[in-house]
Amino acid sequence: MTINKIISYLAFFLISLSFGLISAQSDRAKDLLEQLENTAQDSARIYLNKQLGYYYQHSNQEKALYYFNDGVEIAKSSKDSLQLANLYYSIGYTYGLKQELPNAIENYLKAVRIYENLGDNWRLVNTYMGIGNLYMSDEDIDKQAEYLGYAEELVLKGEDSIQLCNFYNYKGVIYDQRKIYDSAIVFLSKSLKIGRIINDPNSIGSALSNLGLTYKHAGQADKALSYYNEALKIYENLDDNFFLSILYNNIGSAHSQKNNFKSSEKTFLKSLDLASQVGAQQVLLQNYKDLASMYKKQKLFSNQAKYLERYYTLKDSLFTVEKDNQFSQLESDYVIEKKDLELQAQQLDLEKKQIQNTIYIVLFCASILILGTLLFYFIKSRKKNELLQSQNQLIIEQKNAIETTLSDLKSAQSQLIQSEKMASLGELTAGIAHEIQNPLNFVNNFSEVSNELIDEMAEELNNGDIEEAKAIADDVKQNLEKINHHGKRADSIVKGMLQHSRNSAGEKEETDINKLTDEYLRLAYHGHRAKDKSFNATLETNFDTNLEKINIVPQDIGRVILNLITNAFYAVDEKQKLLKAQGDSNYNPTVSVNTKKDTNQAMIIVKDNGNGIPESVKRKIFEPFFTTKPTGRGTGLGLSMSYDIIKAHGGTININTKENEYTEFEIQLPLKTN
Repeated sequence: MTINKIISYLAFFLISLSFGLISAQSDRAKDLLEQLENTAQDSARIYLNKQLGYYYQHSNQEKALYYFNDGVEIAKSSKDSLQLANLYYSIGYTYGLKQELPNAIENYLKAVRIYENLGDNWRLVNTYMGIGNLYMSDEDIDKQAEYLGYAEELVLKGEDSIQLCNFYNYKGVIYDQRKIYDSAIVFLSKSLKIGRIINDPNSIGSALSNLGLTYKHAGQADKALSYYNEALKIYENLDDNFFLSILYNNIGSAHSQKNNFKSSEKTFLKSLDLASQVGAQQVLLQNYKDLASMYKKQKLFSNQAKYLERYYTLKDSLFTVEKDNQFSQLESDYVIEKKDLELQAQQLDLEKKQIQNTIYIVLFCASILILGTLLFYFIKSRKKNELLQSQNQLIIEQKNAIETTLSDLKSAQSQLIQSEKMASLGELTAGIAHEIQNPLNFVNNFSEVSNELIDEMAEELNNGDIEEAKAIADDVKQNLEKINHHGKRADSIVKGMLQHSRNSAGEKEETDINKLTDEYLRLAYHGHRAKDKSFNATLETNFDTNLEKINIVPQDIGRVILNLITNAFYAVDEKQKLLKAQGDSNYNPTVSVNTKKDTNQAMIIVKDNGNGIPESVKRKIFEPFFTTKPTGRGTGLGLSMSYDIIKAHGGTININTKENEYTEFEIQLPLKTN
C-alpha cells in the first residue's frame, strides 16, 4: 500500500471515531482494568473489553485484539447480537491497521451479516466503507467504488452529518485515485464544508489532508502545503503519531516537488522518527523510497544508495514465505470458474477424440479380422500355394498395423509425460516471478546509482579532489559487489527453472537436499497464490542441518518435491473452502515440510492437515492416470511419475494418512548412490 493510499485511511479513521473508538486519557487503561476485574455483569464486561481494545488499537494491536476477542466470547454466551457485531467491526478495523487484510475482511463481513439482520443501516454504512478502504491496499479502485455504492443509498436516506461527511470524503478519494482531480476537489470540499458546519475537528482534518493530497497529485504543491499545514495543526492537537507520520511524509513530498530540499529532508526525517515509534513499516518503506528520490534530484548519490538499500532490505523482509503479510483480497470467482469451464471443455474434447480413436481402432481391427476370415475361406478353395501367400501377406499387414499402433501409444505416452512436466513448470512460473523481482530491482537501481557516481567521480578528478574521488570509488565498488551478488541470485533462479523445464538426461550431481526442498517450497507457495490470491496457509519447516549432500538428479527430485507440496496446498485449500461453505471459519490450513538424516538415508517429509485420503483411494494413489481432482485440474501422472523417479534413485516413497485429519508423504533416499 502506497503512502498516498495510507493517507486516505484518515477517512476510515473518522468512521472509527463515530463508533466512539478513541480514548485520549493517559490513565484510562489502568482504570478500565480495575473495573474489569471488579465486575461480573456480562454487559459491563463487554463494554470494558471494548474500551480497553479501543485504548490499545493504535499503539498495541495484539493487546487490542486480545480484549476484543474476549468481548466476543462474552457477547456470544449472552447472545448480544449488536455488541457482537460491533466487536467484529472493531476486530476488522484492527486487522486493517496490521495490514492482515483477509482477517480484516472476514470480520467485517461477520459484522455485515448481523447488521443486515438487525436492520442497522447506520452501522452497515460504516462497515461497507471500512471494507472499501481495505481494497486501497491492493489499489483496486473498482472494488472500493463497489462498496461505496452499497453505502450510498443508505447514506443519502439518513440524516447523520458525520456519516455524510465521511461519504463525500471517501468519494473524493476514489476520484483522486482515478486522476479525475476536479471531481475529487468538489466532493472533498463538500466534506470539508459539512465538517466545519458541525465543527468536528476529525472530519475537518481528514478533508484537509485529502484535499492537500489531490492538489499535490495535480502538481499544485503550494496549494497542497497550505491544506497540509492547516491539517497538521488539527492532528497535533489530537496527538496521534501514526497519522502525523503519514502527514509529515506528504508534506516532505510536496516540498521535494518544489525542490525545497532542506524542508523536504527535515519533514521526511520527522516522519521516519514517528513511524519508527509506532512501528508503521509501510510508512518507513515509503520514506526510504522518497528520501532516495529526493537525494537523486540533488545528485547526492551516496545518500541515495544508502536509502535505496534500506528500502529494498525492508521490502525483501516484508515479502518472504515465513513473513508473508497476507496481502490479499476477497475476489469474485468468475475468472477462476471461467478457466475451469474452459479446461473442462478441452478435457471433454480430448476424451471425445480418445473415444473416437478407440472406436476407429476397434472397427479397423474388426474389419481386418472379418476381412482376413473371409479371405481365408475364399482362398482355401484355391490352390494351397495361393493360400500360403495370402496368409503371409496378412501376417505382414497385421504386424505393420500393430507396430504402428505401438509407436502411436509410445508417442502419446511421451506427450503425456511432457505435459505433466510442463504442468509442474506452470506451477513454478508465478513463484519464480516473485523470487526474481527483488534481485532485478537491486541490479537496476544500483547500476543507475553507480553510473551517476562515476560521473561525480570524474568531476571530482577534474577538480583535483583525489580524496573525494577515492571515497566515491569505494561507494562504486560496494554497489558493484551488491550488483554481482544479486545478479548471481537471479542467475541461480533462472538456471533452476531451465533445469526443471528440460528433459532429464539422468546425470546425477551432489545436491543440498535442504536447499532444494526450501527452494521448491517457496516457488510452489507463490505459484499457488498466483492462481488464487485469497489462499493462505501456515508453513512449518524443520531442516536437519546435519544432512550432507547426496548424489541425485536435482531437477527430477525437484519435480517430486514440487508435486507433493502442490498437492498438499490443494488439499488444505479444498478443505478450507468446504468448511467455510458450512459456516466454519476456525480451520487453520497448515503444510509442514521437514528433512532429517536416518542412519544411511535422507528423508523428506511433506504433511498437510487436509481431508486425508480414504483407504479405497490410497491403494490406487500411485497408479498412472488415477486422480481425485476434478476434470481439468490434474493429469493423474504426478504421483505415478514421482514414484518412478524415487524408485530409479534407489529410494522409497510412503504415504501415511487419516481421513478428515491429515496426509503425510515420506521420501527415503540412500545417502550413497551409484
